Amino acid sequence: MRNKQLDRAFGPTPDLFTRRIDQTLQGLKEEKSMKRFSIRVALIAALLLALLGGIAYALISQGLEWYYNNRFLAYQEYQPEKHEAILHHLQAVAHQQLPEDALVDVEVREASWAAEQKVLVISLAAVPKDAQRFELHPQWNLDADGGYVGADALDSYADDPDARAEHWLWTERGFGPIDEAMQDPTRQLILFDAPTACLRMAGREMSMALSSCSMDGYVSESGEVMTVLEIALDWLDPAYDEGLLEKMREEPQHTGLFQERLHEAQELRSLVQSSGGRVAISVPYTVTIYSPDDLQMHNSARQNTISFEMEIR
Repeated sequence: MRNKQLDRAFGPTPDLFTRRIDQTLQGLKEEKSMKRFSIRVALIAALLLALLGGIAYALISQGLEWYYNNRFLAYQEYQPEKHEAILHHLQAVAHQQLPEDALVDVEVREASWAAEQKVLVISLAAVPKDAQRFELHPQWNLDADGGYVGADALDSYADDPDARAEHWLWTERGFGPIDEAMQDPTRQLILFDAPTACLRMAGREMSMALSSCSMDGYVSESGEVMTVLEIALDWLDPAYDEGLLEKMREEPQHTGLFQERLHEAQELRSLVQSSGGRVAISVPYTVTIYSPDDLQMHNSARQNTISFEMEIR
């Protein structure tokens, strides 16, 4: 893809990003800087910053309108109908059940049910309850390049210059060891993950991510960890059933799986059609306390759910 196409799809590179890349490259020459990147890791880090974190300096609320007009621009260029539909159905979420969580405060900020484009978008904000003790980052910013293999497996990756035994974190300061990437390494790092959403109706809770679900996480200018969930609602169209039936004929060995998915799609569609234009949605999330010990970190994960209601007309 050429530079002009990249600029149209993702927006021009901010001056702040350029300055920070220059600072990072200069810092690589200093003795006390982060560990030297390989070319591959440097390119991955630069791409992540440009596409996922390069505009976090904007002095605005960074809601969904900002997100689709400043951070994720591909729909404007390639799917303008979807961009228009998402913003047209954008609504603030007032009726929500805020969970009791010992580590973070979580809130659903906005949502958009764009049925004509078969997509649901949800925006969440999370902050640590005790900001003096904890520093919160998106879960997927940990080892964002996929280079972490752990000390036990490092010998098996002797030919990979990017394989490492220690965890690295991606933040606005760059990508590197935890204590160098955090804003304040004296605080305890905690990680937030909210990868999907469920429909809650008629005493049931059903996952809506039957076909695809994508998630983006970033830290806003005000320090909130923002999560944008985008869930495909292909199952709203009865044609989705025909696609599953076709797959049954093509892959008879997976008939049981496709039949289960077909039943879920029909039940979800029935619930939405009988909802009267208002649905209840829940978003499960996980808060993990970072530890260099992977087993300890895994066992520290705490799960909770936030629920809300929204209009779907």
